[in-house]
Amino acid sequence: MHKRGQSFTVWGPPQSPCAADNSGCAAPPMPTPGTTAPQPTPTIYLNTDWAEPKPADPQLCLDSTDRSTRTIRYCADYVNGVSANADVKRKSTSPSACTPTKCALGPIGNMCTDDSGCMNIPGSCDACPVKGGFTTDDEMMILLGLYYSKPTCP
Repeated sequence: MHKRGQSFTVWGPPQSPCAADNSGCAAPPMPTPGTTAPQPTPTIYLNTDWAEPKPADPQLCLDSTDRSTRTIRYCADYVNGVSANADVKRKSTSPSACTPTKCALGPIGNMCTDDSGCMNIPGSCDACPVKGGFTTDDEMMILLGLYYSKPTCP
């Protein structure tokens, strides 16, 4: 994750593999307090500091013939400056092209097409949607891992 990342979570197996169109790839549901609903699969990794990712420990051995027991799920949460104005992705400062859709000044987060939607503050309709990209001003979520041959699995 990059500078707007708030948390990166990985849930361990078993998981249902996602469909080709990525449907069904939401975070595992959490049980309602006070119910006996099944517990979600365990969180095997949680990081809340985008600048200092920590290594996963312990390593996983995913060698079963059952695909669901070799499948993990991961997800990231981002905040685009609604509560931290300095981190808003802006067209005026972004190295990559973006189309502003929200107010970066005045009523932060309000939808806009020009400064009139942001109390006519010059340059205020400047906040762009966060999406994937290749610079630290863009966001990316990558789960990196190493692959080992079966003899190294415990």
